[in-house]
Amino acid sequence: MGQLIKNTELDVNTINAAVLTANNSPVLTVANSTFDNVIYVAKNGNDSNDGRSLATPKLTIAGAMAIATSGTAVKVASGSYTEAMPFIIPANVALLGDDLRSVFVQPAGGTGDMFYMKGGSYVWGITVRNYTGKAFSFPPDLSAGEIFVSPYIQNVTSFTTTGTTVYIDGDLVPGTNSTRAFILGFITNINRGGYGLVMVNRSYSQAVNVYTIACETGIWVQSGSFLTLNGSDCGIGNVGLKAEGFSSQFTGNVLGNIQVGETSCNIAFVSNPPRTNNGLLFDGDPNMYFITTFSNITAIVGNTYGNVWNVNISARFSTNTGNVISDGTGVDGYQVSTISASAHTFEYVGAGTNPANALPQYGGIPIPEREVVELNYGRVNWTSTDQKGDFRIGPGLAVVRATGTIEGDDFNRSLFAVMTPYILSIEG
Repeated sequence: MGQLIKNTELDVNTINAAVLTANNSPVLTVANSTFDNVIYVAKNGNDSNDGRSLATPKLTIAGAMAIATSGTAVKVASGSYTEAMPFIIPANVALLGDDLRSVFVQPAGGTGDMFYMKGGSYVWGITVRNYTGKAFSFPPDLSAGEIFVSPYIQNVTSFTTTGTTVYIDGDLVPGTNSTRAFILGFITNINRGGYGLVMVNRSYSQAVNVYTIACETGIWVQSGSFLTLNGSDCGIGNVGLKAEGFSSQFTGNVLGNIQVGETSCNIAFVSNPPRTNNGLLFDGDPNMYFITTFSNITAIVGNTYGNVWNVNISARFSTNTGNVISDGTGVDGYQVSTISASAHTFEYVGAGTNPANALPQYGGIPIPEREVVELNYGRVNWTSTDQKGDFRIGPGLAVVRATGTIEGDDFNRSLFAVMTPYILSIEG
């Protein structure tokens, strides 16, 4: 392993550092260990240092971020860092801890937000703790600008109360082509009474292996945001997955009567183009219908009716009300808050945010109705396994491990439920 010696005038003038060795191992000097694209942070550092070598590290992460530019990696040595926060992780800058079990970061005073992330920024291998605001979010001053490469958070743990590990606000990312997204992987949220992931204002995220423990709500998607979630877990806490509300996409009026049982319609005077999976609300009909396909037919019907779109939906119109939707009826299109979760695990959700009595070994009692909460047209599409081993596909179908039976309204309505007894009888 290389030895570290201090550069002196003699070193510079008489010794070629690139070939200097001791015991057949290269000698590490300040001169030959400097990297333009790396800034080091360590507990024995000083913010007056340049941070460009292991021998001259910065003392604080904030000091390193103040000089970091696109393409820079800030490498943080093991230790506990209490920082003046919040501060920005610039675009295309990486914050890399030695290991999440040995690098701990918290805000001075224990309040407020921590890291504001810009496009292409990356965080790996740290634990954030003792904060009350948001650990990772977009800058509230809109300085993130348009984002085409999402911030990425990976291999991070959070310990706090009342705080939120990741908060994604789509309104803080200007531009019609911005991703409005964070990418998340291997994040553990032990936020007693706080939140793991919160998404608002048509934001977007792809997440894998996100674990929430003792949170008030593990994952909360609001106001037209969309989350794909894979291989994750909600343990204890009050609520697991929650989708709530929607965001306006367009307005218009029905063109021609819509008969009961139809699956398509024409919408005239459309203010903005519809999108796949937009929800439709018609005046006088409490049901929300979801678009599967759509096409602009203005050229066919003429400009008399403004911008006209034909839309197909995933259900049948008015089957619950039995009412014809009349020509000219007002219609609103919405982007609905949605969580699409596969291979999710629920463990004692609803048992509370205090592990001392919520964990199963201390008598925790789950409330299954709190595993998934849908409010104000919000939608959660999920497959899951709970603490009993029961497997579910949404709210309407469950494979109950204890009895080996398939149950649920969706199963009872299916052709399979009718055919199975007959198949069993002829096979037996």
